[in-house]
Amino acid sequence: MIFRRRGAVVTLALAVVVSGCAAGAQDTGSDSATASASNTAAVDWATPTNPNPMSAPDAQRYEAAAAAAYAGIAAQVPGVWVGVWHPDQGRTAIALGTAVEPDTAAQPGDISRIGSITKTFTATAVLQQVDQGTLALDDTIGEVLPDLAASYGGIAEVTVRQLLNMSSGLPDYTANEEFWAAFAANPTKTWTTDEILAFALGEPASPPGSAAYCNTNYVILGSMLEGVTGKPASETVSAVAAQAGLSRSALTPPADNAMPNPHNHGYLTASGAQQFSSLGGTVPPGNDVTEWTVSMSGTAGAMYSTVDDLMSWAATGMGTSLLSPAMAQARLTSTSELAPGEFYGLGIGITDTWLAHSGAVNGWMSDIRLDRTTGAVIVTLVNVEGGLEVAAPVIEAMRTQLAGNPG
Repeated sequence: MIFRRRGAVVTLALAVVVSGCAAGAQDTGSDSATASASNTAAVDWATPTNPNPMSAPDAQRYEAAAAAAYAGIAAQVPGVWVGVWHPDQGRTAIALGTAVEPDTAAQPGDISRIGSITKTFTATAVLQQVDQGTLALDDTIGEVLPDLAASYGGIAEVTVRQLLNMSSGLPDYTANEEFWAAFAANPTKTWTTDEILAFALGEPASPPGSAAYCNTNYVILGSMLEGVTGKPASETVSAVAAQAGLSRSALTPPADNAMPNPHNHGYLTASGAQQFSSLGGTVPPGNDVTEWTVSMSGTAGAMYSTVDDLMSWAATGMGTSLLSPAMAQARLTSTSELAPGEFYGLGIGITDTWLAHSGAVNGWMSDIRLDRTTGAVIVTLVNVEGGLEVAAPVIEAMRTQLAGNPG
């Protein structure tokens, strides 16, 4: 089922979206990163030069192109929110369809769940701790979380770096059938970190250095943040968003499932609802899963945001500009290869063209990308699981508009 996030890396027509649980090559992100990885993960990247809103004629061209593409998928995707930042022409936010079915129209400022884009914020918070000297990339789980290491054999030598760049070899709790059966039994339950990790760390692990996208890594990183800061991880991660100037983005504590208004609702497709029912769960009326907990995602995927905030976040290199030069370089060169040409740095997806990340949490999907050579930004949010793939024509239309309007 799509809302489990066990699918492979999603490929759209314009670029690769790093978001799935795809097995790949070995870690290339030690202190002596391989040449192939460093070529793909060059530190230099462009940012938009015009921070202002687009002119009305420019914005109208993007909105018309997005609306034309959305018309073909409107029956499958309730709402689509798109942010486009042309390096020279400025930025615009577009909302299409419905935020809340049947008839609450989507608005550009609607808040949405962003799933695994949360990892870019969590990683930035962790790397700031490395900058401050409270953590080191080569610190191990055994050193930072000795009680956790004592509870589960074989994880003590996994490093912070390996957790960040998806080369820990640890099992992913979201690939565990028993976890999803437990979730289906009570989808509004507040999950603890210990409960989540029990579903992952009780399974056999691959050797450290084995690359595969894994949500477990970022749950553990959240525990590390709490250990070194003495604060809830939600507070530390939300502070990163505030530092970047984002006013409508946050990671809420596990027991708080609320989003500020106005926010959209999240939905299951018919096939997703059928899969959930097959686990023994009861599907809410209208397949509206807004009240389902996101506590089981935590520092791996429980944040909310808007397209406007995420455009601003993309322009920071998804937090890279908030780090020291040395740490920024480490972030983009300490990579693992999840699939050919698809690298994962320290909390960020990297291809020859894009710095990117996508995400999903039950009822929502999201994508954020920064063109490394031009500084163009595209952000996409949808309020149905599986809808990001369906919305590919809208994203492609935005890419085409960017390419055809060089400024």
